[in-house]
Amino acid sequence: MKRLKRFSLLGVLVLGLALGTQLPRLGTVSDSRAQDQEGVSLGAEVLQLQNTSRAFVAVSKLASPSVVGISSRKDLQRGNWEWLYGGGQVSAGTGVIVDSAGYVLTNNHVVQGADTLVVTLADNREVSGKIVGLDPETDLAVVKIDAGELRAAQLGDSEKVEVGDWVLAIGNPFGLSSTVTAGIISAKGRNGVGVATYEGFIQTDAAINPGNSGGPLVNLEGKVIGITTAILSRSGGYQGIGFAIPINRARYVMTQLIADGKVQRGYLGVEMTEIGPNLIAYINRNYDYNLKSVDELCELLKIDGPRGAFVVRVDKKGPAAKAGLMEGDVIVTFDGKKVGSSQDLSESVAAAKVGGTLAVKVIRDGQPHEITVTVAERNVRRK
Repeated sequence: MKRLKRFSLLGVLVLGLALGTQLPRLGTVSDSRAQDQEGVSLGAEVLQLQNTSRAFVAVSKLASPSVVGISSRKDLQRGNWEWLYGGGQVSAGTGVIVDSAGYVLTNNHVVQGADTLVVTLADNREVSGKIVGLDPETDLAVVKIDAGELRAAQLGDSEKVEVGDWVLAIGNPFGLSSTVTAGIISAKGRNGVGVATYEGFIQTDAAINPGNSGGPLVNLEGKVIGITTAILSRSGGYQGIGFAIPINRARYVMTQLIADGKVQRGYLGVEMTEIGPNLIAYINRNYDYNLKSVDELCELLKIDGPRGAFVVRVDKKGPAAKAGLMEGDVIVTFDGKKVGSSQDLSESVAAAKVGGTLAVKVIRDGQPHEITVTVAERNVRRK
């Protein structure tokens, strides 16, 4: 599978260009009960207008108040001449309020390494932000702000989105706050993008540009189904292909970041590859075969089709080896769920409860085998 050539991480716009005068700050947030009533009212409006030409208007009204701008500043080191003049690296991105107590979900690349964070609310108030936790492997982060009761976005179910569904992207491209763009879901489960360890992105053609990073992708119910994170572009700007982290994965990550400041992930101790051309080359090279097609590969492995994960190597000290997994096994189910690819399995293992005992079904020499494995914690030193 050919890797996509060039990706532009969003949210890296240096604010050296004048973006206009600062808008005056508004007063304090209104009473939370009034906000709740307004949210309920807008939710009803969304349902009423969902299949009309005014649907985007209703969704924008419902979702936009939960979207914030994030300006991150990284001070220059002493010794750099610009430091003498108060210089520093400043970038802009977007976030979405996920808890009324002030937790904001955004991209890791928007805030990582920042010395100061300024969060601009939908009512133009500016407040300081504090990083709660970072997860570079999914490019997600959680920031905490203290601004009284806030309206949290409604989170949807990214498993239910379908190619062709209408979506809106809300963010601050090039510093233009509360910008709303519309498009559709172009693809699901997009891997090989090269911007995170765990991908499976939602692809959309809603216009996304530098500064949109960390903003919500919402459906026509006004619910967040993704967090925009990257674009495919040769120009550095919008060219019709953008990527969002599915909200189900983001919810899992942000819950752990809020609770512990880090993400705990499962570990099996296997290296895997897809049932495809790369595996054909590997087997031909290492086992002196002359396979020419995926069909021939599946026939050799005695599997029904190019699904599952082929085990290339097993860590002798890892849980998989202790459970009896072997090189050459094809893992077809994990914890009762079918494995479509090695990426699927990698994500399922990462999300598995550490210490949990799970069933793994493999095809070995054409025969099914059921193996029980105890998931360990990744990145923990093993004796």
